[in-house]
Amino acid sequence: MKALIGGVAWLALVCGIHAAGLADALPAQPCGPGRPASDRAWWDGWAKTPEAAKAVKAAEDWQVKPMPAFDAERYLDFITNGDRTRYQEINSRRWDRFRCLVTGECVEGKGRFVPAIGDTVRSLCSDPSWILPAHDHGALVFKGDPPYADLGVAMNGYQMALAAWLLDGRLPAETLKLMRENVSKRLTGPVLKTIDGTAPKNVLTGHWWAKANHNWNAVCTAGAVGAILATETSRETRAKAVEWAVKNTDVFLSGFGKDGYCTEGLGYWNYGFGHFAVLAETLRAQTGGAVDLFKKESVRWIAAAPARLEITDGVYPSFADCGLGAKPDGNLIALVKFRIAKEP
Repeated sequence: MKALIGGVAWLALVCGIHAAGLADALPAQPCGPGRPASDRAWWDGWAKTPEAAKAVKAAEDWQVKPMPAFDAERYLDFITNGDRTRYQEINSRRWDRFRCLVTGECVEGKGRFVPAIGDTVRSLCSDPSWILPAHDHGALVFKGDPPYADLGVAMNGYQMALAAWLLDGRLPAETLKLMRENVSKRLTGPVLKTIDGTAPKNVLTGHWWAKANHNWNAVCTAGAVGAILATETSRETRAKAVEWAVKNTDVFLSGFGKDGYCTEGLGYWNYGFGHFAVLAETLRAQTGGAVDLFKKESVRWIAAAPARLEITDGVYPSFADCGLGAKPDGNLIALVKFRIAKEP
């Protein structure tokens, strides 16, 4: 196995990543990052931390609140008056409920939150669209056109794919089936058809972000490929997705200057480069280090950019879409320092 990984790593370095040489390096079964909830030794250890206690408290709070309903009128706000906030606010709360309940169940492992998770899953999977209204041109997916992945689908679909993996065997079989069917229908299926060129025209058009050199590329690629790795049983299919992801990230990284600065501002450094880092960690773990996006020279400059942007202690410039007072995310800074031994 070590020789195989070494060979794939060399191939990745000199020729780019090729699916045919990568499949055997991937896990035999689809999986996500971390450990599934069935690994109680791991989760019970983490359950002793203050963060875990907060996670359980958040799940308890959501358990007693009713699930906010999908609101078709709010969804159509964008095409009638250009407003996106009314729908996105309630949609965020719906998915927050899902994430908090799943995390609470993983931490506690007693089945206390399972009924509420099932209710939440059934509600989310009955939505006519997971795409944010501003990205569903003419509300055509809402009205029945084939779905495609945008920022919302990529992030939320990935969360549902991971939840199905984390809680496999701990949720009712019908709930897991519903979760996986919807991830396939709304996210991984359309993306895989885009990868092999068989997607319908509206889906190919909707996946314009695969060739974009800004945050959409990193966010959507990380969510889509992460979900494929967590759900697709075929190693060959997963390998093709990894190959596609590496090509996409080359385009994403080309949007940064040679000095590593993000023209979208520090807030989008957190957002776009943060999702790139999530993808990089996922690919590194699942290929045994054969695919390591942090080894790209440009990534070193991008990772070091916030330190060069700091005007004085904790003060950074705001430009482009960057919000006033934006700062580099502490967890992201810690990760890149861990992965990159020295700055350029």
